[in-house]
Amino acid sequence: TVNAAPPAPVAPSITTQPQNVSVTAGQTATFSVVAAGTAPLGYQWRRNGTEIAGATSASYTTPATTLADNGAQFSVVVSNGVGSATSGAATLTVSGLSARLAAGFAYHSLALKNDGTVYGWGSNGNCQLDALNSTAPSNGPVVVAPAGSAVAIASSLNSAMWLRPDGRIAARGRDDNGELGLGTVMTTSPFVRCSPVVNTVVTDGVVRLASSVTSSAVIRSDGTLWVWGVDPGGYSAGQGANRPASRIDLPVAAADVAMSSDYLLVLGVDGSVWFIGTNTYGQSGTGSTFSFTRTPARVPVTDAVAIAAGIQHAAALRRDGSVLTWGGNRWGEMGVGLAIDGPFAPIAVPGVTDVVRISAGGSTTYAIRRDGTVVAWGRLHPTSVVAGTSAPITLALDRVVEIAVGLEHAAFLRDDGSVWTLGSNLRGELGVPRLTTPSSPTPIQVPGINLN
Repeated sequence: TVNAAPPAPVAPSITTQPQNVSVTAGQTATFSVVAAGTAPLGYQWRRNGTEIAGATSASYTTPATTLADNGAQFSVVVSNGVGSATSGAATLTVSGLSARLAAGFAYHSLALKNDGTVYGWGSNGNCQLDALNSTAPSNGPVVVAPAGSAVAIASSLNSAMWLRPDGRIAARGRDDNGELGLGTVMTTSPFVRCSPVVNTVVTDGVVRLASSVTSSAVIRSDGTLWVWGVDPGGYSAGQGANRPASRIDLPVAAADVAMSSDYLLVLGVDGSVWFIGTNTYGQSGTGSTFSFTRTPARVPVTDAVAIAAGIQHAAALRRDGSVLTWGGNRWGEMGVGLAIDGPFAPIAVPGVTDVVRISAGGSTTYAIRRDGTVVAWGRLHPTSVVAGTSAPITLALDRVVEIAVGLEHAAFLRDDGSVWTLGSNLRGELGVPRLTTPSSPTPIQVPGINLN
């Protein structure tokens, strides 16, 4: 009897590559690989080419992610006694679902503490901060909603809004355009709701929340986009204010939404960007202008991971850490070293790389680099009456993790929980008394609060 020789050992081969993963900051991410070859197979995962201690299984789950993890590359080496095989790299995309700063469209700011407390400062003429309904702005932060109230915040021109832990949306402030989401409008002066009310037009599944002048939008967990209130751009088919929320049909599932006064941008889960609304300054990204569109129009941008909307311009962050801008450029909003009117099609901002987060508002764009430093361009300060900062500059502020931008001011959250502001303080939107500090061209710390 002749015994058959045992099969020759086979070196590993990758049969299913690790896939890209997108998560929200604070969530974990899991990468997996499937390999063939003679057992036993060994695994060693790598992050950006460096071995991860203890990551020696066919799958790897990260610790809780932060925005600094955005763009990280994960690969794995599979080995046995015969040889080894290295997988392709999968990209981790981390977005900031739970917004902790909101700059309002103009004259107030909101901040969310880790314990769910919502703070606000600035204009309070419509009860957006508290029940005083005072024409005198606050001289510093006040409690808008107590501890345990919120997991995310947004702010329109005259209202404050927050996503509760139970998934419902609460709001306070002016409601003569249906912006608080009750499906009705107030018809008697002063048109404000000084006690928080609970949104009735969208009641569950909210994963993204945005607001503008007199309208708001949410993305639900199924990737659908809903808007309510009055939108000058006509993106909810011109319905009146006294209505339920309108769903906007998109070619792809939505991952994020950014709103301006008369248009909105939508980020698709596939990295595409879509435009809806008025295109007076070329905010559609086509390099031309037209009146408006209620049908989502594709912006010529690919591989986007974040979006931002200013008044006359828009921006997108790409997976490779570069930033694209398009639209109007009167104040240097494109960041290309020129302050001339557009419209401009999407163009990469020169010298701005390794970015993990962007924010825009008014005529300004801000970008947070992976190292926590901030670059900015456009009309950073209201005294810029002739031209803005048309080429990006680096601010004297580091360890920044989030930025919110209003019409003429901005707020910054550092990793130590402190909040800083710059710009106009006409209504106290910098969080300090306006009579002593009417404006600030450099970041100043908001006293009395820490969000950690």
